[in-house]
Amino acid sequence: MPIPPPPPLPPPVYYPQTTTTNQSSSNANGSIEEGRPVSRQPPIRSPLEMLYLSLIHNFTQLCLGGVVISALIIPLSFPISVLMQHTVLCTVGYFIIMAQGILAYSPVGWANHLKYDSKKIIHSTMQICGSILAISGSAVIIAETNLTLTTSHGICGLVATILTVINLLAGIFNMFFNRTRKLILLKILHICLGALTISVAIIALILAFDLYYRQVNGDTNANLAIALSVFALCGILLMALLNNKAGNHRPLEAYH
Repeated sequence: MPIPPPPPLPPPVYYPQTTTTNQSSSNANGSIEEGRPVSRQPPIRSPLEMLYLSLIHNFTQLCLGGVVISALIIPLSFPISVLMQHTVLCTVGYFIIMAQGILAYSPVGWANHLKYDSKKIIHSTMQICGSILAISGSAVIIAETNLTLTTSHGICGLVATILTVINLLAGIFNMFFNRTRKLILLKILHICLGALTISVAIIALILAFDLYYRQVNGDTNANLAIALSVFALCGILLMALLNNKAGNHRPLEAYH
């Protein structure tokens, strides 16, 4: 009795590749292996780097808390007035919302578990909301004084308001057109304007502490508030610089 032939094998099934391949990767012997999958690993930060980032970030947050308390403790103890509205709106806009929007990119901050795109959305939303509050606070006092600026605090505050408006428009434009990767100059301009805006805003607050806060709470409390403001400004700028440098222009979450 003849033995029947075996059944034919099914045709091979080819599945599309889902991993990035390297066109010219080499093996241990030095030969080229075509189509070898390559894993995209995020840059690894050392424990020492994470330690000093955490120390700087936490110290900056502590100083910001002291600045906000010092700025709001007097206006909130009086009835509602134009000066109270100006102080509350500018303090919340600049030193709570906008400052935290800048620190949202920190790899050791409150948004460190989020991906890069989520951080970008949070940063943009907080910057827009903070800018609107800060501009509103400046508009209230400008309308009350009819733009009569006789103090260094008023002049510096007006400059901060103008920079906030420009930075807000540049940020919105950069948010919608950044995907083309052709407007890198606008992105750099937005970063520089953001750093300059928060710097001028904190300088205006320092001048307010020196002119008004000192008369009510004395020299010791005024000097402490000024020192906290300086440390907070240095911490914000340093964290922004370290985040941009250590993450190769994109945080770790961008690689997930």
